[in-house]
Amino acid sequence: MTHLTLANTGIPEVPTKTTYATPEKRIHDSRALQNFQQSTALSELQQSLGRIVALVEGKDIPDGVFPPDLLYSKEDQEKYSHDLSVAIPVFEKAESKMDTILKEKPYVKAIVDLIGKMSDLVDQVPPFPGPRRYGNMACREWHTKLEESIDGWMTELIVPFYNMKNVDGFVDEVKWYIVNAFGSKERLDYGTGHELAYLAFLTGLWKVRVFGDDVNGEDFLIMFGVYYNLVRKLILTYTLEPAGSHGVWGLDDHFHIIYILGASQMLGSDSSKNGPAISPKLVSNKSVVYQYSSRNMYFNAVAFIYKVKKGAFFEHSPILYDVSNVKSWEKILKGMLKMYQAEVFGKFPVVQHFYFGGVLFPWTNAKTGQPLPIVSSEDSPKEPTKHQSPPTSTIPMTESPWKTPAGSSFQENVIKAAPGRAPPLGETTRAPWASGSGSTHGQPSTRAPWATRQAQTSASSSQQPPTRAPWAK
Repeated sequence: MTHLTLANTGIPEVPTKTTYATPEKRIHDSRALQNFQQSTALSELQQSLGRIVALVEGKDIPDGVFPPDLLYSKEDQEKYSHDLSVAIPVFEKAESKMDTILKEKPYVKAIVDLIGKMSDLVDQVPPFPGPRRYGNMACREWHTKLEESIDGWMTELIVPFYNMKNVDGFVDEVKWYIVNAFGSKERLDYGTGHELAYLAFLTGLWKVRVFGDDVNGEDFLIMFGVYYNLVRKLILTYTLEPAGSHGVWGLDDHFHIIYILGASQMLGSDSSKNGPAISPKLVSNKSVVYQYSSRNMYFNAVAFIYKVKKGAFFEHSPILYDVSNVKSWEKILKGMLKMYQAEVFGKFPVVQHFYFGGVLFPWTNAKTGQPLPIVSSEDSPKEPTKHQSPPTSTIPMTESPWKTPAGSSFQENVIKAAPGRAPPLGETTRAPWASGSGSTHGQPSTRAPWATRQAQTSASSSQQPPTRAPWAK
């Protein structure tokens, strides 16, 4: 089995200054997007994601993070507990329970309590009655109440773990990322840009040592898990729209990081200690998904899809179905990271909403530390309707502050595979729905960038439905 070693798995460096600033918009056009590719902020986010991915490798989600009741009715729980048409590894008793970890790690409990207060706020702001096609307006009231409460909650729960100077500046800067991690107050939608804001929030707390040096993978699985629980509650309560979704041709209507974490969890462990690792192909088996949804982020994400979408999996989620034909979780992880670089870090419609402060995610050059050019919205030419990310070959890839090799891409900095190496970033970062040689009769190919012909052949031989869209000739 090929093993993956993730680079730079230490803790982030402590900032040398505390000149915090209220985060501001800096990405107004494609020129600013190119500057973002050279920024300290992007390097910080890439390195943090790489560290978290390394920490969760082979780890199960602790008991209590994803109660089955959140995704399954009592009837479905009973059905899927016994209706297994395939043999899967039998779980050992969970090694960790969330309650135990929260007693031992007060800073993790602080995050859980913070998210809990936000969840209680949803109960206080019920949706307005009547059908709402594009989001329920009550969600705006929830956002307003969150904005009014966040300073007090941060002071109560987070500040006790902050031991640097300028506490007021710290709260002012870091709170932007948590407030903006739950969708748009104006557009009533939620997408990967908001998920990115939560990654930034945790990264910022990690940088200033709100998290202890003993923070581990299970801690991050808890902190991400309670976040996803709240986001789904918001989506279902206020019928939030997908933000910038590619529809059926997207990986997921709302999330991406959850799949990266889940794929890493499957490495070096089968999440059960008994028998062979679970096959990615089994995401199309609802009973298997149920069995793994409380232990693994990837399967939990698929379980939510089954909750909100009807029909065959290969029809409503063709990209995920295509990925399921990839035999190795290692290859899936590499592909998910590569897709994240292209579809989140590299896309103007997503990162234009990311703001930059003075300490946590500064608008500075990662190599020189000098401020990057600032172009105001008035100076920016109007962006085309269909935004194109700048060609990766023209973007100088970030040299991280932790001295990773110059010229290395996010893929190469974060993950190194032996004996092979992932293809260079520019070769396969196109979204699978982009036109090109992969299309057939003008229809976009559903093949994921990392899926091989061999995987498709094996899928055909097992008489699985074709990964092409069902209407493709």
